[in-house]
Amino acid sequence: MLSLPIQALALVAQTGSITQAAQRLGLSQPSVTNYIRQMEDKYGVELFYRQGKALVPSEEARQLLPKIHDLQRQASHIEFMLRDFRSLQRGTLRISATGPYYLLPSLRAFNQHHPHISLAFSQQNSEKVLEAVLNYEVEIGSSSLLIENKRLYRRLLAVDTLQLVAHRSHPLASQPHIRLSDLKRHTLLLREPGSMTRKAILDTCKALGVELRHSMEFGSREAIHWGLLKNIGCSLLPSKETPDHPSLVIIPISDLSLHLNEYVYILQERRNAPLIQAFLQHLPAA
Repeated sequence: MLSLPIQALALVAQTGSITQAAQRLGLSQPSVTNYIRQMEDKYGVELFYRQGKALVPSEEARQLLPKIHDLQRQASHIEFMLRDFRSLQRGTLRISATGPYYLLPSLRAFNQHHPHISLAFSQQNSEKVLEAVLNYEVEIGSSSLLIENKRLYRRLLAVDTLQLVAHRSHPLASQPHIRLSDLKRHTLLLREPGSMTRKAILDTCKALGVELRHSMEFGSREAIHWGLLKNIGCSLLPSKETPDHPSLVIIPISDLSLHLNEYVYILQERRNAPLIQAFLQHLPAA
């Protein structure tokens, strides 16, 4: 385990923020600030300078970061090996995903076969999920974001269909089917920037020349679900994320078939670890 000052240095450099580094470390902001100042005073070197609202690592700090990352990888790998030595009788499998919908059956099956292994599940956006995998913060990541990275093993988990969902009282709900261009006259509920669902919708509309004149941005799936139930607008949702509620209906789109892929990401160097292999056995064949 790296010392807290070194961890603070790495996280401030990564996030550009004392606040975010403190949150990740479970420390107060003054504690993180003091760690940085103590290192600068002790070694007579400037580690960060301020650029607008962000803290930018100095040249000296940038030279240190690859060494720190190497140490983090080694420390995490040692910890992971020690947990593997327990023959799956104890330990924690850390999983991060953009949503629970695709992994829940696998989590249930794994838990039934390995009841002594604790499961720690967190939900973040796609970029944060992949960042957590690369930084050794989780063993398994699930995201619809497709990236090519030699450090990551990727496996297709699911293929899902986007469908139009609206309240039964919505003007479109009485239609047997619609065209994508019909959405121009209605409020479409969208996720925040960074959402792969949002990107797929906007890219498709742009490609087909459909201008969305009315949209509302929501920061979570749950918020969109509530927006649908309150009949604020309609939304395009993956089928697995569509609430099963009597007040909501699915409206076919006649000129569009849009799909999203969901992937599992694992560090290549950890792919053959017993704990990870045990979990992979419970993933469905996509």
